Amino acid sequence: MLMHTAWALDNCRVKLVEVVPVQLANLDAQKLRSSLVTAECVPPEAIDEWIEVIEAGNAESIVPLIVGLAPRIAEIDFACFRASGKWEFLARMFKQNISLGLEKYSSRFMYLRHVRLKSNLHENSPYHSADTADILSLDYLPNITYLAISIPSRGRFTWPMAATASPTRLSFLKLYRIREHRVLRTILAVCPALESFRFKWLHHSGLDQPYNSRVADLDEIASAIVSAPCNETLKDLKIDPTCKAERNFDTWSEAQPPPVVIRESLQALSQLPNTGLLWLPWVLLVGMGRGPSPFSPGFIANVLPRSIEEVTIADDFPTSDY
Repeated sequence: MLMHTAWALDNCRVKLVEVVPVQLANLDAQKLRSSLVTAECVPPEAIDEWIEVIEAGNAESIVPLIVGLAPRIAEIDFACFRASGKWEFLARMFKQNISLGLEKYSSRFMYLRHVRLKSNLHENSPYHSADTADILSLDYLPNITYLAISIPSRGRFTWPMAATASPTRLSFLKLYRIREHRVLRTILAVCPALESFRFKWLHHSGLDQPYNSRVADLDEIASAIVSAPCNETLKDLKIDPTCKAERNFDTWSEAQPPPVVIRESLQALSQLPNTGLLWLPWVLLVGMGRGPSPFSPGFIANVLPRSIEEVTIADDFPTSDY
């Protein structure tokens, strides 16, 4: 029995955040290989690599193994210590299944309704580079209602298959890491029934460059939400920004994140007809201190939807809550 321990540095204080006992068992690699081939839950060319990582007791490979071999699984809740989530095997498993055809994919995962894959940003690359958009295969799940995933910001966007996703039952969506560019608009455009949306806006100086800039385009954020087909069903909206700087692992120190530049306003959110709960940081409402006007972020009244019931105004950009 080994004790795998993970540490995080939060505000210059080391914290023990996770202690996981890992039992190293003698696996029958041939039987495992046969099961993986039969279940078709990973590309054949990746089976040897996956078995090797499983034998090493890596939880990030064991989770998709359980998912792939459990036909009645209904919920996945995986909070990973590593920065980008390290969903490589899980994403590839779903991508492999969807490549076999939507009908077979829908049948295999018909019970899966809740997926939460939470990452944090206490680490930098090389883990970031492993993330791909394959995790968007989750949008094709036929009965998915709750989805929280981390999506990298890229210059080009393609769905995992030729057909566009259509998660018609999805009522809760939380997006980590992704920025307000075309990808956000494209994803929201296929979610007609959203009731709750959480947008974890992120600026990270060492992540997804050059698309992860320090400029927050509020018009683009608001427009993506208001123009989505869920604009009439959306009842609960939270825009939650975070800034992170690259960490120097030689000194365990972080540079001060550069100041965020705020452009335009969230005024278009006032067009949401049925949104009653709104969560925003103060800085997105008042801008950068130049004073309110009808055409700046500071004109708070113009941001609020007509059906608003509860507004939460939070502190400015946090630096370590991801």
